[in-house]
Amino acid sequence: MLSVAILLVSMSIESRILKLPDGRQLGYCVAGVESGKPIFTFHGLPGSRLESYLLDSAAKKHNVTIVTPDRPGYGLSSRQAKRTLLDWSEDVAHLADALGLESFGVIGVSGGAPCALSCSYSIPQRIDKVGIICGLGPLYETGLTSHMHWFASVGFYLARQLPWLLKITYGLPVMALAKTYPALMLDIIALVNGGVDRQVLNQSKVREMLVLNIQEAFKQGTAGAIQDMQLYSQEWGFSLQDIQSHIDIWHGSTDKVVPIAHGQYLHDCLPDSTLNIIPNQAHFSLPITCAETILGEFTNS
Repeated sequence: MLSVAILLVSMSIESRILKLPDGRQLGYCVAGVESGKPIFTFHGLPGSRLESYLLDSAAKKHNVTIVTPDRPGYGLSSRQAKRTLLDWSEDVAHLADALGLESFGVIGVSGGAPCALSCSYSIPQRIDKVGIICGLGPLYETGLTSHMHWFASVGFYLARQLPWLLKITYGLPVMALAKTYPALMLDIIALVNGGVDRQVLNQSKVREMLVLNIQEAFKQGTAGAIQDMQLYSQEWGFSLQDIQSHIDIWHGSTDKVVPIAHGQYLHDCLPDSTLNIIPNQAHFSLPITCAETILGEFTNS
């Protein structure tokens, strides 16, 4: 029998744990209103369930329940050896069943986009609306990594070709920084991206939550992030052309982390999609600044 345990973490954030049929645990957070329109949001790379609280205020205004699970290896969720991208939809379906949800919306943010698309492909009968925010596109033989910062491009190359080297050159230094100086890590991200991203990342409430998010993302080490990078840098196991659901895509015009080429690629390949290019918005600013607008479109459709 599926069982749910409730934990309390800092800042009075309620985190929950679902025991899956295979014995793994799936950590997740619920934000917004408890009995509103259900929307699952999938966190970035790296990230955690705590990102749901960046949407809390907007969700309450639109009577939305935000459910954000940790992917395997992040936060409170058990690692899953030999995981495929399509396995994620099974975890999501189990969580929806445990919450008594027959249907729900999904939003994939940044590195959560491939997970939202895999659900759209695998369990379309459960999903009533799909949104992709500054979403990562398929990297395998698409040329999309060439549009990204060299640091990310090299990282995804190593994930595909030399994962052991990725752990040494990327994973261990990043984990050490995240565990010891998470605020400094956020400062570096803000400095590198600059512009509107830097302004948003320096807001006290946003900064406080994202520092916690960084710590939670690497709570179990780098396994979750490295596994994500490996999955995203190879074939996804399904074709974008085979997704029949309508997909709404939002992408900031000045995104430096996941450049607009990714949003355009998804739009060109998906049979039914809308691409909304938001002027003067970037990677971190878009999901925070435009949350109310995006959730409004989910509830008004």
